[in-house]
Amino acid sequence: MTRPGQHIHASTQNLENNHEMYPRNMLWINPADAGAIQTGDEVKVENQFGRSIRLEAWITSRIMPGVVCVPHGFGHYSKLLTVALGKGSDGGASGELIEPFTIAQAVANGDPAQGSQMQDVYVKVTKA
Repeated sequence: MTRPGQHIHASTQNLENNHEMYPRNMLWINPADAGAIQTGDEVKVENQFGRSIRLEAWITSRIMPGVVCVPHGFGHYSKLLTVALGKGSDGGASGELIEPFTIAQAVANGDPAQGSQMQDVYVKVTKA
């Protein structure tokens, strides 16, 4: 996952100018991996635990083959975010794909900060 340079957390996603530059998260996928998926198609991104989100695809050579990217921080439900409300994936924010860790699990894994960082997740992408 990545964070678009136009946004810093949810507060900038509700600013008209920033929102105009980057209005929603899209799955970045390389043409070599896209198959029949085209830019703008709705895709389902599912992790190995069965959690999934749906969002639009963006076919781009700016990401290497074998890797996909879902920008973090979209999919807001707060009615106070009048510009960003309902934008993003249908399953909520891209963080829905990250499995939650308890503090005990994080400590047992030897990384007590792992719950607060971006993480790599194995996913399957299909046309929705």
